[in-house]
Amino acid sequence: MNIFGVVGNMTDGAIGIAAQNWIPLWANHWHTYVVQFIIGIAFAVLTFIIFREMILKYNYITPGREADDEETTLINKKQYQVKMAAKGSDVNDPYVERATAYLDLLGGPENVSEMTSCATRLRVTVNDVDKVGTDSQFRANKAVGVVRHGKALQVIVGLDVAQVLERIQTMMSQAGKEHLVSATTKPTLEKATGFVDLLGGPANIQDLSACATRLRVRVVDSDKVGDERAFKQLKAFSVVKKSDHEVEIVTGLDADEVLAEMKGLL
Repeated sequence: MNIFGVVGNMTDGAIGIAAQNWIPLWANHWHTYVVQFIIGIAFAVLTFIIFREMILKYNYITPGREADDEETTLINKKQYQVKMAAKGSDVNDPYVERATAYLDLLGGPENVSEMTSCATRLRVTVNDVDKVGTDSQFRANKAVGVVRHGKALQVIVGLDVAQVLERIQTMMSQAGKEHLVSATTKPTLEKATGFVDLLGGPANIQDLSACATRLRVRVVDSDKVGDERAFKQLKAFSVVKKSDHEVEIVTGLDADEVLAEMKGLL
């Protein structure tokens, strides 16, 4: 802008720019603002052309264009409330929406043969994997991701997985399938699963070892490691980042068992 002599207070968006520049100064500086409009239109056209070429020629993934995206059916708020009311659920409960979406994406109650949870994940066995939604559909409903091993799935939900599972249990009970859902799991597996997620996932973990009460982990990027508060929610005593690539987790006398479970997840 400065090259073309366009100057002024241009930091508050269109309304702010108009109030501080265009309206009060137009009579004496209109030619400057005409140049500004021309430059703005030119940049808009240039941006459109660049992104169009990147999308068409290189399949550049912009938000909403995930690689495994599929056609989805959108419903309005009224339709959603009717659907929730039919299930006897509280439409204002934030966990109900996610629970409903996950159960639908898993193929519905009839497609679930077993479900439980651990620290951050729903662990599900399904009857027909072809009825399960895509990763992008799960992510669109606030899941971090999905791990697939044949008919065994793990939906990475986050630390509020217990609340989501509780809502799913209610829905499964209404379908007469409550016996397929369990809220209990092996404590060391729960800790191991949570630690793997908080360490940035399997791709961020290079090496694991245990020493007495501690887990020593070598990671690719320590910036992807969660904070100490999150680890303490999983009953770790403390977490120390020794360097950019080394993390030490004080987990207790179950360190060897947790290590074995973590290696199984990797």
